[in-house]
Amino acid sequence: MWNPFRRKDKSESKPNLRELAYNVTPGELGLSPTSELPNVWGVIMDQGIPGGSATLVAFAEGTTSLYIGDRSGVIGAGRHESVRQASLILLRAAEGLINQVPAVAVAAQTPIGQVRFVLRTYAGDRSVVVPAAALAGQMHPISPLFVYGQEVITQIRLISQAREHSTR
Repeated sequence: MWNPFRRKDKSESKPNLRELAYNVTPGELGLSPTSELPNVWGVIMDQGIPGGSATLVAFAEGTTSLYIGDRSGVIGAGRHESVRQASLILLRAAEGLINQVPAVAVAAQTPIGQVRFVLRTYAGDRSVVVPAAALAGQMHPISPLFVYGQEVITQIRLISQAREHSTR
């Protein structure tokens, strides 16, 4: 799995995880098209919240992380089978909805109350911004991505809660 903390120069500061997720390439992850995922190799679901964003990242080689703001969150959740399976469902859904997401450049910040989906594809990124309310009400063609993304977040939360409970 991808390790965003691996640095060539140890003097480098801690990386901006969200920025790294937007800039990593499929080659760096050892990914190439498959019959199941011929186009999509990653999904980023970025929700604008007060003070920044909550960013879910799912890559086809198993990396799944949730970043809150620029420098905190849950990293490496894809090591857990329940998270990995939920992420795979999200990636498959993105493959099926690829034509609903235009090939456009990704803006720097997702506005509060909006959700940006970025489909990382072998042909370049595709991105769309949708009001969170429309997604939650399943009133948008890509609402399934939001639903599956929320399931990934739920699985991450369950793993985190189980870990906290076991350390008490």
